[in-house]
Amino acid sequence: MDNFFIKKGLYNDNLYFPADRRTTRLGIEIDEVVRDFIGRLIEVYRSHYPEHTITPREEWSHYSLQDYFPIRNDIYDFFVKQVPYEIYLQASVLEGAREMLEELRKYANITLISSQPTKEIERLTLEWLEKNSIPFNDVLFTYEKERYRGLYLLDDCAFNLERVRKAKRAVPVMYEGEYPWHEKWEGLRVKKHKDFTELAGFAQ
Repeated sequence: MDNFFIKKGLYNDNLYFPADRRTTRLGIEIDEVVRDFIGRLIEVYRSHYPEHTITPREEWSHYSLQDYFPIRNDIYDFFVKQVPYEIYLQASVLEGAREMLEELRKYANITLISSQPTKEIERLTLEWLEKNSIPFNDVLFTYEKERYRGLYLLDDCAFNLERVRKAKRAVPVMYEGEYPWHEKWEGLRVKKHKDFTELAGFAQ
């Protein structure tokens, strides 16, 4: 699996707990922690299929999107090939995310992490970050989030966090968001972005 870094700062794979707190490394997932991907997906889907009924989000118990949209497996073709610009470029910043990153960036090295299905969507994601003035040091596109080294890794997916925990390269933290799938995670968790700032030890 290729790991693709956008170099805004120096990524050092051997850096774990540096003495200088300003270079403490924090990994943060982009989609559903910073960017409201699913909210925008639902909005665009409804504009294309107004007659369809989507499963209410409070009933989403796992990450298989095809189980919640009437077009089933075609949902992936929908957001990857048909309307990626509408979704990935026009999604909102989740409430509190930018403020969290602005505060953390004062004291820590921020790596935004994301697994995207195509290089084009990686490019759109970078454009979205710039468009929305999201503060960060590095961006890592990878499906192997357990390879990240840092103090904490904040993600909304229990599967990713379990792999991070086994790798022992960072302390995994669950961002609960608004989906019930986070209930399966047994470990550190935060309900709001400001809670992660406090957990990381940088709350003012």
